[in-house]
Amino acid sequence: MPAEAPAGQPGRQPESEPALSQDPDNHSDLHPQGCSVEDAGALVLAAVNRLEAEEVLLSDSFGRVLARPVLADIDLAPFAGSAMDGFALVSRDCQAASRARPQRLKVIGRIGAGEAFAGQIGPGSALRIMTGAPLPAGLDAVVRLEDCAVEADGTILIQAPVAAGLNIRPAGQEAMAGDTLLKADTLINAAAAGLLASAGMPRVAVVRRPRVAIISTGSELVDVGSRPGPGQIRSSNSYMLAAAVQRSGGQADILPHVADDRRAFAKALGQAAATHDFVLTSGGAGDGDFDFTGATIQELGRLAFSKVAMQPGKSQSFGLVQGVPVFGLAGNPAAAYCGFMVLVRPALRKMQGLQPFRPPLVRATLEVDGPPPAASPRHRRYLHARLNCADGSLFVQPVDYGQPQLNSLQHANCFLIVPEGSSPLLPGQPVDCLFFGD
Repeated sequence: MPAEAPAGQPGRQPESEPALSQDPDNHSDLHPQGCSVEDAGALVLAAVNRLEAEEVLLSDSFGRVLARPVLADIDLAPFAGSAMDGFALVSRDCQAASRARPQRLKVIGRIGAGEAFAGQIGPGSALRIMTGAPLPAGLDAVVRLEDCAVEADGTILIQAPVAAGLNIRPAGQEAMAGDTLLKADTLINAAAAGLLASAGMPRVAVVRRPRVAIISTGSELVDVGSRPGPGQIRSSNSYMLAAAVQRSGGQADILPHVADDRRAFAKALGQAAATHDFVLTSGGAGDGDFDFTGATIQELGRLAFSKVAMQPGKSQSFGLVQGVPVFGLAGNPAAAYCGFMVLVRPALRKMQGLQPFRPPLVRATLEVDGPPPAASPRHRRYLHARLNCADGSLFVQPVDYGQPQLNSLQHANCFLIVPEGSSPLLPGQPVDCLFFGD
C-alpha cells in the first residue's frame, strides 16, 4: 500500500514522490483527442495516497478499512460449548452402544447458554444441554436430541457409538488469545464486524474517509430551491456528485456554485484545496470562452491533462492545487457521472485503503432493441445500459442509444463499453460492462 499522508496534510503527495509527470508538456492540450483512459486513470491514482487513521465507534465502522491489525484478547470461543441441543455425556460410557444394545443414561440436570453447572456428573449420567451452553468438566460429547430415545422415567437410550468431541465447539475455535484476528487493510464487512465485537473492540482504528469539495460552475446556475429564470437551470450536478462521493465512501461538501468568472473560480478552488483532500468541479472543462478549469489548475498548481479519449466526458481536467488532487468534470450531467465513475471513484477508494481500486469489468451478452451501438474511431464510449441475469447468464441492453441524460442514467446499472476503433456491436456479441449497481 502507499505510505500514509503526513499528519495535517491528508491526501497530499510527499514532495519526494511526484504525483504527476515532471514533463510540463505532458498534458492533453498537445493531444487534441486527449490522453487514453488508461493513462488518465493512472495519473489520477498516482496523485493520491492512503489517508491516515482515525478511531470510530464499531457501529460506525461498517464499510471502512482497518488501519491496524486486530489481535484476539481472549480465546474465541472462550470455552468448549455445545453445538447442538441434546445431551452432554462421557463418550466412553457409550463406546459399545448400538440399536440392539442401547446404553441407558440417567439425566441428572439441565444447562442452558450463559449458565454453569455446579453439580457432579458420575459414570452413566447425562446432562440436558442447549446450543451455546458451556460443556461441564469431565464431559466430552453431545448427542443430538433427535438421536436419543427419551424414556418416561427421565433416562435416555443411546443407540449408536459416540466419539469424543461429537457436536462440541472447542475453546479457541476462532482464535487463541494473541492471534491476529484481522489484518490491516481489511474491509469491515458483516463477518469482520462480528470478529471485532468478539475481540472486545467498541472503538476501531480505520482509514479516514476523504473529504471531497464539490464546486459547480456556470452563470446559468441557480439554487435547487429557486425557480429558474430565462436561460437558467438548477444546480443539479452538485447533488448528483455528492451522492456518488458518499456511495464511494467519501464525505461530500457541496460548496456554493461559482459564476463564469475566472478570478472567483480561482479563489473558490484555492480555498477548497486548503480544506479538503480532493476537489471536484463540474462545468467549464471544455474549450469555450468561459471554460477555464484546466487553465486555472495550471495557474494555481500543475495540470496533468485536460482531455481524455472517452465519450461522454472528453473534456475534463485533472491536476494538483496546493498538493491536493483537483478533477474538473464536464458540465453535462451524464458526462460528469461517467468521468466520476471511471476516473475519480478509483482514486477515492485508494485513499480509503480499499482494494481493488477499480471495479472489475463484467462480461455479458449484448441485447439490442434499437440500432447497434456504433464505435468512435478514437474515443472509448460508455453507454448507459442495464445488466440483467436470466437462466444463469448475464445480458446487457443499452438504455440511452446515444442520448445520455440523467433520466436514462436512472434506469441504468452499468456502462456498456464500446472500444475505440471497433466495429459496431451486434446482438448476441459478448461485451464488457462497468457495473455500478442499481
